[in-house]
This record gives sequence, structure tokens and C-alpha cells, in this order.
Amino acid sequence: MYGHERQSKIVDIIEAILDLVKWLLYVLVWVPISFIFKLIVKFIKDVLTGVYGKLVQVSVVAVFGYIVYLFQSLAK
Repeated sequence: MYGHERQSKIVDIIEAILDLVKWLLYVLVWVPISFIFKLIVKFIKDVLTGVYGKLVQVSVVAVFGYIVYLFQSLAK
């Protein structure tokens, strides 16, 4: 009977250590990975919005330039 209680205490200690190891792995591995992933997603969004903004600028300038060109060609 005494051996069974001692064995269950050892098992409880091992389970507690494993829970601590799982928690440490979560903090040391998953948190930095999720942080880096968030930074990468933010960087990609910034690049895409920047590229999209530049495309809009170029297309607006091209449209206005074409309109000016049409008016100049009609005025000749």
C-alpha cells in the first residue's frame, strides 16, 4: 500500500514537471513565432498598401496626362 502511494506521488511530480516543460516550450517557442508572424504580416500589408498606393498614383497621373494630351491634340 505504501509503495502505491509513493508511486503516485512520483507520477504526480513527473506530470507537474512535464506541465512546466510544456508551458516553457509554449512561452519560449510559440510566443516568439506568433510575434514574428505578426511582424511579417504587418510588413506584407505595408508593402502591398504601398505598392497599391503607388499604382493608384501612377494610374491617376497617366489618366490626367492622357486627358491633357487629348486636349492638346484637339487644340492643334
